[in-house]
Amino acid sequence: MERPFTVVPGLGDRPYRAHRAPDLPVPVDEPITEPHPAHPDHTHMPEEDDEPIPDHKPELH
Repeated sequence: MERPFTVVPGLGDRPYRAHRAPDLPVPVDEPITEPHPAHPDHTHMPEEDDEPIPDHKPELH
């Protein structure tokens, strides 16, 4: 029977789950709201706020 945890050199006695990716630091200099190159339309840009969106919020029309 396999052990659920594997001790990795450099991590000391802390258990390491082989099926989990290690926690990577998130760079703070990159904005989270940056649109993905493959899906630029999924990110709401601030300059679109003053443009009405049809059938989005009819109470504002």
